Amino acid sequence: MLTLLLLVVFVAVAAVLWFQGLWNNAISLINILLAGMIATNFYEPIVKKIIEKDNALTYVWDCLILWALFAVSFAFLRLATDLLSHDRVKFVMPLEMAGRSVLAILVAWVFICFTTFTIHTAPIQANAFKGAFESPDSATFLMFRPGQQWAAFVRTWSAGALKNGDRQFDPDGDFAHKYYERRKNFEAVEEYTVD
Repeated sequence: MLTLLLLVVFVAVAAVLWFQGLWNNAISLINILLAGMIATNFYEPIVKKIIEKDNALTYVWDCLILWALFAVSFAFLRLATDLLSHDRVKFVMPLEMAGRSVLAILVAWVFICFTTFTIHTAPIQANAFKGAFESPDSATFLMFRPGQQWAAFVRTWSAGALKNGDRQFDPDGDFAHKYYERRKNFEAVEEYTVD
């Protein structure tokens, strides 16, 4: 079920972007990468501050703050790049067609990676979506693990250009395992409250 949903999202994003052309897709790729990295690198400190004040929705804040930071960052970056780049660069038709196709697929893949990453943080059962999250190392999209790929990508960048003080995102590479255990705890809490 999750694979089908992600496949529909992937195709929809790629199709919409294909019609926007090579130049716009290049800008979109930069914007989505930066917005995703900003959201991923800074959501944990914000969530910790929120939970210190009120821990009523502990399992909800991670996913909610991730998407809020992503949306705000992407909107700001898109506005800035649209203001800076009024005119689209025109390319010869073979380069335009090949470039728009490759970049539309690449941007859609980055979006799927970020989306799957955020699903790991969502307040769902440990093995939700009929086994897509059966274990921390399960493939969630066809034979790939895009959420873990995104976590590894951001971990690399947060050690350098996006370093947040002396804090690196997921320094031990245990993001999927940590959130799998968290979802198991959430599942136990839900079972306890339902009975």
